[in-house]
Amino acid sequence: MRSRPSVVTILLGIAALLLVGSVPALAQASFGSINGTVSDATKGVIPGAAVTLTNVGTNIKMETVSNDSGFFRIVNVRPGTYTLSIALVGFKTGALPAFEVGVNEAVTKNVTLQVGDVAETVEIIGGTELIQSASAELGNVIKEDVIKDLPLNGRNFTQLLMLTPGVNPVSTAQGTTSGEVSFGAAEGMTGLPGSSLFNASVQGQQNRSKVYFVDGIINTSVRAGGYVVLPDIDSLQEFKVQSHNDKAEYGGVTGGVVNMISKSGTNGFHGSAFEFVRNDYFDARNPQAHRDLPDPLPFKQNQYGGNIGGPIFKDKTFFFAGYDGWQYRDEINVKMLVPTATELAGDFSQISEKICPDCDASIERKIYNPFTTRTEGGKTVRDQFPNNVIPANLISPMAQSFLKAYWPKPNAAASKADQSNLRINRARRKGSNALQVRVDHHLSENDNAFFRWNEQRITTFNPLGDVLFSTPDATNRTFGGGFLHSFSPNLILEVRGGKATQPTEDAPVEHPSGSAGQQNFPALDKYTGYIFNVGDAPWSGGSFGQQGPRPRGNPNWNFATDLTWLRGNHNFKGGFQFIHIARLQKNNFGEILFNSTPTKDPNAQATTGDPIAAALLGLPRQMRAYVTDLGFIDFGTGTASGYFQDEWKVTPNLALTLGLRYDYITRATSGDARALQSGPDMKTGEWLLALEALPPVCNGRDYPCLPKELSQIPNNQFIKLTGERSSILGPITDNWGPRLGVAWQIDPKTAMRAGYALLFDALPSRSQYAQHQYETWGWPQVSGFDTGSINQTISPTATFMKVEELANLPASKPRDDPWSPTSAYFSNPGRKDPYSHQWHVEVQREFTRDLMAGVSYVGSQNERLEYAGFAAGSPVPGFDVPGTATSATNTKWTA
Repeated sequence: MRSRPSVVTILLGIAALLLVGSVPALAQASFGSINGTVSDATKGVIPGAAVTLTNVGTNIKMETVSNDSGFFRIVNVRPGTYTLSIALVGFKTGALPAFEVGVNEAVTKNVTLQVGDVAETVEIIGGTELIQSASAELGNVIKEDVIKDLPLNGRNFTQLLMLTPGVNPVSTAQGTTSGEVSFGAAEGMTGLPGSSLFNASVQGQQNRSKVYFVDGIINTSVRAGGYVVLPDIDSLQEFKVQSHNDKAEYGGVTGGVVNMISKSGTNGFHGSAFEFVRNDYFDARNPQAHRDLPDPLPFKQNQYGGNIGGPIFKDKTFFFAGYDGWQYRDEINVKMLVPTATELAGDFSQISEKICPDCDASIERKIYNPFTTRTEGGKTVRDQFPNNVIPANLISPMAQSFLKAYWPKPNAAASKADQSNLRINRARRKGSNALQVRVDHHLSENDNAFFRWNEQRITTFNPLGDVLFSTPDATNRTFGGGFLHSFSPNLILEVRGGKATQPTEDAPVEHPSGSAGQQNFPALDKYTGYIFNVGDAPWSGGSFGQQGPRPRGNPNWNFATDLTWLRGNHNFKGGFQFIHIARLQKNNFGEILFNSTPTKDPNAQATTGDPIAAALLGLPRQMRAYVTDLGFIDFGTGTASGYFQDEWKVTPNLALTLGLRYDYITRATSGDARALQSGPDMKTGEWLLALEALPPVCNGRDYPCLPKELSQIPNNQFIKLTGERSSILGPITDNWGPRLGVAWQIDPKTAMRAGYALLFDALPSRSQYAQHQYETWGWPQVSGFDTGSINQTISPTATFMKVEELANLPASKPRDDPWSPTSAYFSNPGRKDPYSHQWHVEVQREFTRDLMAGVSYVGSQNERLEYAGFAAGSPVPGFDVPGTATSATNTKWTA
């Protein structure tokens, strides 16, 4: 006999609902369900039959009773293997053999009972139902046998996404299909070099417009649409890619929801172990890759691990733990053209040989003295350095010491066939250690709970030149849990929540001569090193030097609660959900960029000049650096959602789903001390400051601050306060999304499904927009200094800024007014998230017990997509027409 819920339990359930009502979220439940109709041999329905669903692995049971229509439904069924029994006095007990329930899968089991003694059990034999007639959403369950049996290079589950119709690999600037570790901004997905990794597009939507959940807990780097922790394949039970969903509980993206289910322990102990090896003994050597290079360095790749699961207390508490390790060692083959010691002393007399060793002297690369620029005969002219040698008194000691300390030294002679004079192999190391632990506890007949922890520690080491850069190391982590309480067989509460963190740290390994190389740089207390960038021919370009730490992070968390009420043939479900996404970022280093323009002949610029010569003269094309004591760029935003839906079994052969979802996108907020993003309102021409009051006039390093009194700032009548310390972008309040789905079983072997959904791109779109807004550093914020383009004007009246002036640049003061630059790029404060009308029709036909075919028509109309262009006019006189971004375009997709 089922016990009645206690007063404390009821109060806790009500409190949970009220709590989530105040901080709502984005539900992505991972349970399946069982439904069916109980009838007798004459097709008459049988009410009051006891239906028992038993998990084969844990022996945990779920029970219900068929209603007056003979219909029964069991919800919140964890994916796994089950048996089903139906019993009623006057009929033999019907028992169905073991069958699978998948993630978010609605399984239909219609049962016919025979008249007889209830103590007698009859096994009901039936084939696997291949057609889906219980729900209308599009989605394929990738089950455990497919995950285990298909060969996956790199053991990355995203390769299996391609098995789902409508899912396609898409490569974009921030969503590649590379198997490398991608960290640049703490948003990348981690895979093995040489392996396949997909940031896929679902049903024609953008590839970042999707979310990953493990057991209903977020595992998504929303900023780029990738996962945070790469799940161990052997610790995944199954997963499902869902799209065009008729259920209102799913939303937040216009693309797909990838729901993954981790394995749980059972009453028996089970485990496995694996290792995959690649090395020099198994891989053939590429003779072309090492021609003219030293002997190759060892190549080793090992991926290994194992898992174990079982009972802590039989029929009560279970555990499952898995480990996946990966160690990778290979080499980087470097062939570069680098300056010699003679050239770093200012002697470029042999530089023409590096342009073309056997060419005519007529294309000698001449280097000109920028300090001799003048007008003669109506033309601007300069004098060539005699014999291409820069006098010692013109060489910048600061720049020269840096170049000598950090530029790699040549170790070979250049030739016409191979112009490189540096040929080396450098060792590269990468590694990953991932751990997953899950514990499930059956508290009582009415209560179940679980907790899961995933952690992946990634280390990388990539050499560059003679400075060994350790590219970002990261400890990616997701954790969370859930609680399920049954007030009765027809009233069920689920609460779940968790967090995903992705901190990375890019810290260099110091060069032995680093302090000597930068000892002549002034004001180093403000910054944590400098990077030189020399990118022009003939030298091998790239950045080198010493950069400070670049910490990044995208912490996200979600919380959700759902209440299910089974009444008659209706499955009513409602809930509140919240997802919070954040961004942490800090840059501490300076960057100095050079090109050949300062040393060009004004009348033959294509074949003259040299960037190393310009660097020795101390004439950069741009200098920029960040103030270290500003702290992190720290902002966050969230999506608060509520929904209600009804899954109605109209007849045994017809199911109807009706739902409504509301997504409220909060105003972005900041956790640091600076003003939030400010910028122009393109409709009014006003410059908006996201502050309650004007900041003080600059004095030291207080940010934000005004460069001078407001009355002295040009066009000050257009500077307006928003009145609150938050983003100038307001909340989005009009995201109402209706849902409709129909599933009709035309006959035992044929089903038709159709659905419509209005979905909003609330999460990825908002995250990307917030990044653009907060990293723009709108006036009067200060991140450091940026000279903009300098030393690029070839004119007798041009002035030069040298690297020695670095200490005198105003690193703690904003520019004079918001419109100081002559051009800029802004976003429309009225911009909103995209939305998508999505529809589909599918017909399925079962031909044999093992063969089914389906034909689908899928379409979408997408609105309010991002549009970048130019404004209608300048905000103030003298300002160029600014670039703008707003939500104004649309697309249509069918398949």
